[in-house]
Amino acid sequence: IKSQLQIEKAQVQLFESNKAYGVGFWEWNLQTNEVYQSPEFKKQIGYSDDETEGRQEFYISHLHPEDAETVIESLRQLKLGAIDKLDLEYRFCHKDGSFLWMMSRTSLQRDENGQPLLLYGTHIDITERKKSEELIRELNERFNLIAQATNDCVYDWNILTNQVWWNQALSRLFNYSPEIVTTDYQWWEDRIHPDDLDSLMPRAQRVFDEKLENWTGEYRFRRAEGCYAFVFDMGVILYDNDKKPTRWIGSLMDITEQKLVEAEVVKSEAKFKMLFETANDAIFIMDDHSFVDCNIKTEQIFGRSKDE
Repeated sequence: IKSQLQIEKAQVQLFESNKAYGVGFWEWNLQTNEVYQSPEFKKQIGYSDDETEGRQEFYISHLHPEDAETVIESLRQLKLGAIDKLDLEYRFCHKDGSFLWMMSRTSLQRDENGQPLLLYGTHIDITERKKSEELIRELNERFNLIAQATNDCVYDWNILTNQVWWNQALSRLFNYSPEIVTTDYQWWEDRIHPDDLDSLMPRAQRVFDEKLENWTGEYRFRRAEGCYAFVFDMGVILYDNDKKPTRWIGSLMDITEQKLVEAEVVKSEAKFKMLFETANDAIFIMDDHSFVDCNIKTEQIFGRSKDE
């Protein structure tokens, strides 16, 4: 009697535990073909405790057509003893006609003669998890398409693992063959010009300290052949619920040509200014009858400074 009471107590505790954690329990008697489904399991699929039929056909008929063959064959393998336990994820029809994603864990119990007696297991509704996984898959697919379409070098720095993913533009823009590139963050840092790195590191740390979500910067990035390219880096920083940085996603734009043009402009301006100031003739600039500038010779001839 005491042993029976202990068993019943354990069953009650198990039932309450499964109920609390949203775990449905089921049992299939292979000899009578009767199926027991716990109230929590029925609740998951939208049925009250007295609505569903305690037969295998009910279970099979509610499997998604694309998953039914896999589930049925896996159960057959379990009954034959080819496998000891079975973990599956599949879609099951709710009472309202929609399909839920279920995670099922199944075991086989044999009788004293070694013949299959019971299949029993648990069901957990993982629909929300599957929706999240699908959303992540779609976002990753969209990100990969953008990364392939852009001319810029796109990177994705996982701050937690310190690993960096690069798109193919890294090879095209900076001539690195895929076998040379590593996913370690240090590979990236090692290719930033030392003079720029000293100023970049404090700025990057400020991003983390102030929980900034956007960052831009210019620096020199070493090409595979050893020379440096000027790049414009634009990044977006992602944080978890505790405001800890998790990912830094951005792009490197090669602005070397732009920088060379700017340098030539500065050089030309310096050359013009030198010629302007040292010319032996008086040179002055007017704009709509207004005086703008003049050289030293003009000041000497007129005996007045340019400000006068």
